[in-house]
Amino acid sequence: MERHMSKLNSRAKSERASREIGESMNGNVQFKKSSITQLFELVVSTLYGKDSFYESANDKVVRAREAMDKVLAEHGEQGAEYIGRVIIFARTKMNMRTMPIVMAVELAAALYRQNIKWPGLRGVVAGVINRADELNDMFAYAEKVFDANKQEGGKGRIPRQVLNGIGDAFNKFDLYQFGKYNDTSKDKTFKKVINVVHPTPLDKDQSDIFARIVNNDVPSPYTWEVVKTQNGMLPEAERKSEAEVWTELVTRKGSGSMGYMAMLRNLRNIGNAGVTNELINFVAERISNPVEVQRSKQLPWGFINAHAEALKAGLPTRLELAVADAAGLALGNMPSIGKKVWIILDCSGSMGRFSSYAYDPKRNDDNSPIKIGAIFAAALFKAAQNSDCVALSMFSDKAELVRLEPKDSIMTMYQKIMAKVYGGGTNLQAALEQKSQLGFEPDTVVVLSDMEVNGLTGNSYHWDQPKKAPVNVAKLFDKDAVLVAVNLNSSQTTPLDPRDGWIQLSGWSEAIFRYVDFTRRGDSVAMKLFNGELVD
Repeated sequence: MERHMSKLNSRAKSERASREIGESMNGNVQFKKSSITQLFELVVSTLYGKDSFYESANDKVVRAREAMDKVLAEHGEQGAEYIGRVIIFARTKMNMRTMPIVMAVELAAALYRQNIKWPGLRGVVAGVINRADELNDMFAYAEKVFDANKQEGGKGRIPRQVLNGIGDAFNKFDLYQFGKYNDTSKDKTFKKVINVVHPTPLDKDQSDIFARIVNNDVPSPYTWEVVKTQNGMLPEAERKSEAEVWTELVTRKGSGSMGYMAMLRNLRNIGNAGVTNELINFVAERISNPVEVQRSKQLPWGFINAHAEALKAGLPTRLELAVADAAGLALGNMPSIGKKVWIILDCSGSMGRFSSYAYDPKRNDDNSPIKIGAIFAAALFKAAQNSDCVALSMFSDKAELVRLEPKDSIMTMYQKIMAKVYGGGTNLQAALEQKSQLGFEPDTVVVLSDMEVNGLTGNSYHWDQPKKAPVNVAKLFDKDAVLVAVNLNSSQTTPLDPRDGWIQLSGWSEAIFRYVDFTRRGDSVAMKLFNGELVD
């Protein structure tokens, strides 16, 4: 792909050219993001397939598609190269899987709609496929998109560059990887896809692998998924018990042994299978092993979710405590986000569903914005303990500087934050006004909100609050401070103007933590990608 991007030598104009005005979902006048910024944040910070509070993930794809069309209309082939870089960045630097695949296909469709012929598309398609099952995922989504294109009057054929890119990616995988993901129960299989894309093998070994795929001769490797499936297909009298199967899977050594993350994701299955206490202790010791946690590169989010699942499923206390310990250890996998950190968390009514001024877990799913925001806030606060200063403000009608004990675990911090959530209005200005109470000048500010907030106009939003002067956000922070607005609902508008230095992130993902690390290095990552600069 880079071969077709090397001619980009000219710099893009700064986004400071003009301020577009838009309206948020709750009717407040806010600043509208440029197509470049909006596309970037939607692609790199959205977990495709997870529903959000105000809109479904599919709506985010529609909006990313619209932003893509706008980028191409404004910048032509240079816009295509930018979009390609964003997609590859999301896959390789942010370690995202599904959204880059979706957007690679959407890029092909957008190029077709705008009649732009860009030779780099093939490289983008091949570049985002880094796991064997993604070959079938890419093909299935392309077929879906271009079938819809046919309904709208298009040709309905998947572009040759997409097919060639998938074909190129076939050469990335060996027989074991094809066997591991060879799910013949799905509509799109390796055999069906290979017979359409006709990949050119790099050598004789790869040619032999392709022939075995076509001849249905791909052996199933020993993996926990295969073992579970095969055991379930046996006659009932011959099947092993759940306890026997999970004991075999957990204790196996060498080839086919269960990976750390597979074990974490299957804690509920293991804990409810009736296995022995010895096996429970074995699993708990591995889950809380510092070396395993570090090697997993997982951030606390995954462990906190696993802990919630353990509590919900009534798993043995030993497993629950092991996951809590792992969540604390995972803080070591988080990049430093600054020396003087201020975290601002929205706990207003739009962030969740409330009963009698209290957060009601029965009325909220696991992905409600307030729960996600509280987890992020706890993780950021705990991770910043090695910084010089860290503070947490929470706001709804009013704002409060929340005192957390540094010695508390990340789980305890999360629970204390949630205990202070009660709903109400969305007075971000009250939180920003607390800057004078911090006792330090922050070099990093992270606002966690659905951005359905009242305007920063100084108006009173509570019966005992007088009208105040508007907050001048542009002059509130040092010019070198990293200012990050995490929009937990991917709204198209923001009360925090990008022209004032606010970096906009959309949706929720562990990738946000990695992104904050990227932003500290200088200019906007989106603009670096647009200008063809390397982002390491």
